[in-house]
Amino acid sequence: MRYKIIVSIIFLMFLYSVNCKSQETINKIFKSSKDRIIEIENLGYEVIHMDLDLLSENEKEETRIFLNTGHKYVIAACGDQDRIQTVQIELYEEDGRTPIQKGRDGIIPSGSSVINFIPKKDNSYIVTIMANEFSSSTISNGRYYLIVASKVNTAGIK
Repeated sequence: MRYKIIVSIIFLMFLYSVNCKSQETINKIFKSSKDRIIEIENLGYEVIHMDLDLLSENEKEETRIFLNTGHKYVIAACGDQDRIQTVQIELYEEDGRTPIQKGRDGIIPSGSSVINFIPKKDNSYIVTIMANEFSSSTISNGRYYLIVASKVNTAGIK
């Protein structure tokens, strides 16, 4: 009986330590996404969609979103930096065959990917996100965020 209690306590301590480490990572990704949202909103954009999730090696997450003509869009993504160092996003038309645009490297935070897009027609689009680089060869998943923000294109469609 005493052996089972000791093993149970050790197991609970292990779970607690794993959860605490995971909590640090989730706090970092929340802070990073909050900072990015503030930056985007300060440019006059309104956040219309956000994902926070796990991303594994060789996995491509997809998000469908409806975008309107007459608006400019910023689509930004970033990994948690503890596990996922760099991400790549791509924008596809609804059929998902050929990318319309690939994300460029974001300046802050490093490893982020950003797309600026002005749709020529109201349509559903697919945004994909992939992890390009992990912090170590023994790591194969991590957390990411994806933000889609919009503002009216007052300069006209280009």
